Amino acid sequence: DDQGLRQLIWAPMSWSNPTEDDGATCLPPHQNIYEMCPEPYYGGGGMAIWPDIDFDDPLSPIQDAFTSFSSAIGYLQGLSDLDPPLSAYGNGIKIAVLAESAWLQEYTLFGQLQGGEHADLTGVMIEEVEDENGDVSEVMLDFSDPRATARGTAVLGVIAATNNGFGVTGMSHEAETTFFPTRSGMGGSSISRLEDAFLAALGYLGPGDVMVLAYEPDGGSILFDPASESLLELAAAQQGITIIVPAGDRQEDVSGPPPITGIENITVVGAATPGSNGEYLRWWSSNYDGVNDTVGTFVAGVPNLCGWGGGVVTTGGNANLTLLTVQDAIDIDTTTGEYTLSKIGKEYSFTNDFGANLDGTVAAAAQVGAAAANLQGFCKEWFGNFLKPEKVQDFMWQTALVGTTGDTPAGMNNPPPANAGTGGQQGIFTWDLDEVNAGNPRSVGRMPQLGRLLQAITSDLPDDDDFLTIECKEGLVDVAVITGDSLDPLDPLRIVEALTEAGDDRWLVVSSVRAGPGSVGMPQNNSISDPGQWAGLSADYPWNREITDIICAFQTPTGSYAGPGFSIAVWRDWLTFGGQFFVKIYDFEKNHWRDFEGDMLPADSGEFVAPPFNGTPLGFQRYVVDDIVCGDDDDLTTAQYFIRVMTQNDLDDHSIWRLDKVEVRDVLSPRPPEP
Repeated sequence: DDQGLRQLIWAPMSWSNPTEDDGATCLPPHQNIYEMCPEPYYGGGGMAIWPDIDFDDPLSPIQDAFTSFSSAIGYLQGLSDLDPPLSAYGNGIKIAVLAESAWLQEYTLFGQLQGGEHADLTGVMIEEVEDENGDVSEVMLDFSDPRATARGTAVLGVIAATNNGFGVTGMSHEAETTFFPTRSGMGGSSISRLEDAFLAALGYLGPGDVMVLAYEPDGGSILFDPASESLLELAAAQQGITIIVPAGDRQEDVSGPPPITGIENITVVGAATPGSNGEYLRWWSSNYDGVNDTVGTFVAGVPNLCGWGGGVVTTGGNANLTLLTVQDAIDIDTTTGEYTLSKIGKEYSFTNDFGANLDGTVAAAAQVGAAAANLQGFCKEWFGNFLKPEKVQDFMWQTALVGTTGDTPAGMNNPPPANAGTGGQQGIFTWDLDEVNAGNPRSVGRMPQLGRLLQAITSDLPDDDDFLTIECKEGLVDVAVITGDSLDPLDPLRIVEALTEAGDDRWLVVSSVRAGPGSVGMPQNNSISDPGQWAGLSADYPWNREITDIICAFQTPTGSYAGPGFSIAVWRDWLTFGGQFFVKIYDFEKNHWRDFEGDMLPADSGEFVAPPFNGTPLGFQRYVVDDIVCGDDDDLTTAQYFIRVMTQNDLDDHSIWRLDKVEVRDVLSPRPPEP
């Protein structure tokens, strides 16, 4: 039963309620089942949420009192009159987890039940997609790789497991966590969808939110994966998103930061294990940076922060705790003797050694990602704003010290555990580790000390420049094809990037389709922003012709106006067929599209500038819809307007052309108020 599971599955990072103390070991009775985990994992010297500290105890110095994030939050709450109370667990933050699969879904395929819905992950959402009929459904998960599924489930447990009285409790269980699968099981086939997952996650996240990458590329490290590099750059360029990347588990020196633009916004996490002499040892599989001694200057793009790389209790994993505690947890093949998790085994899969299966840095990244979400959630409640992503990692790094000297490497600052080695193997655990830890580097980074972090950030306040300056984007913000086929593999976010600069070898390539007469609605998928912003618009085609039709959404500060050179400039190519080229803007006052000057095709000119057509009113406010909210801040709004770029012809074969840039000229921001 649920209560039985609660008593059998312990939580190593002090996640459990200290009131369940057994009176002898100062550990809740269900924490140290079968003595499977060394004692330092229970301490407050690392990723601790519990225990609460007795502030009346004269033997407890204030620095130790703030080892726990929740106790520090509780202390601050006592000094404030905030209602509702402060959250220690990521309230108000969105977390996107990208991994291959997880036990979040079940369906029947070819008469066989696939997957399972984990009882401790009921609060996690799955990315949704919209089909050509407008129906929305979850991405169908791919369960063909049980190890990857177990890994994704384990990451989600560390972050988001529900606080439900059994199993484990996620470090950021009050955040909104959504899973974006990098593979799909659509039609029974395993389909890679890494770019789709990235773009959907970036559309979901906003300033202050956190992206945790937990998939395993062929090369072993996301940092140096060619398929991930451009996506990481795209994510790093987004406003205010903290990106958490595991360093990789090949026991390799990463040899400096990778050449990724925006690497300062990416937090690279190594994996560690408790050691002697107040240091953390590198977890045996973790990649590292050979010159990183955890004491020198922070170097972006290398593993400067670390988390526990093994012995992590969470959902999924190898389900070793499930095999001990859940009846009928496995289905055995009577011929081969091999077993797989049964439906109930998947629903109640728990492990106590996540990280041991060459995924230690993934386990560590999940912990640091949760810590970042908790910090951002606190900053939003306490300061009214989010830290810049580079400041999130910088503050965690600066406060991840033991002692008061300011130059002591991060560590437990405790005697070595009883099962540590002796002599030449001093500080090396005898379980699941070997001599690869005996050499340098001893540490792969500083482990965040969450309570000390909170103490520092509230006693020595961040500068104004440390917080995000959230602004509404200006210019082109969204693109979608209304009619026609996009032949370009780029998704909307990348298309927007491509269409904001001419001559960069990135184009939107479209092919016409036969359409009309009649009206068509605006596309409700394949867009970045809320498609409801253009949902009420339509395109009217008076004849049956070969058509391409593209809608572009632009933003401008509220109160902007059109200057004398108001026009729409388009860079284009391959217009070698006969027909017409149209540019239109939507008139909200008259509720229809206004034509700007068009062009007859074929056209040799690659740059076409369209001024308003004769009779098109110049009052710019008729073309904008105001009070479009930017992100999650209802007080931050902008104005938005819509441009269409269209071709039509009478050819029998589909016409193909490409669009390089769309620019609206001489739209002027409001004049400053008179002094």
